[in-house]
Amino acid sequence: MSENQSLKLVSMADDNDPERWRNYCTAIARRILGDSRDAEECVNEVMLKAWEAIPAFKPENVKTFLGKLTRNTAINMRVRLTAQKRDIAKCTPLDEISELVSNSGDPEESFIRKELLSAVNDFLSTQSESDRDLFVLRYWHFEPVESLAEKFGISEKTVYVKLHRIRGRLKKYLKEKEYLL
Repeated sequence: MSENQSLKLVSMADDNDPERWRNYCTAIARRILGDSRDAEECVNEVMLKAWEAIPAFKPENVKTFLGKLTRNTAINMRVRLTAQKRDIAKCTPLDEISELVSNSGDPEESFIRKELLSAVNDFLSTQSESDRDLFVLRYWHFEPVESLAEKFGISEKTVYVKLHRIRGRLKKYLKEKEYLL
């Protein structure tokens, strides 16, 4: 993507600093991929996808659009890299909740995933604010456990225990709603 194309993309957000969006996307990609070079490759792919999508789709919130596009692209890249037997992270949020989420391209599966996402949101609305924030920061924003411990003023061990308990409650909730057998 040319610099001119990047500027057009950024101008949609009424912001004249293309590096701001690149840095934002790079931070997301780096958290998921764990490697600066892979993150940069991912961000280049995101900028190209965004540029190709914009004529047909003008997002209301460019930051959210780019963040979600970066997250999905990085997750797909991580799956590809992992399939190539390349160890990019010891234990990632995706590994921790993989038994609760499937990743098929089937339209029926896509519908079920949307329903599952709705159920997870309903579950999160029943949790305390701190548990909800902890879950979202870990599994949506891929925040490292060390960072979460610092933000919440608790030990890393406590973060792991809290996340384990939240996942257990989520699993029970999804079973009750018949999303899991």
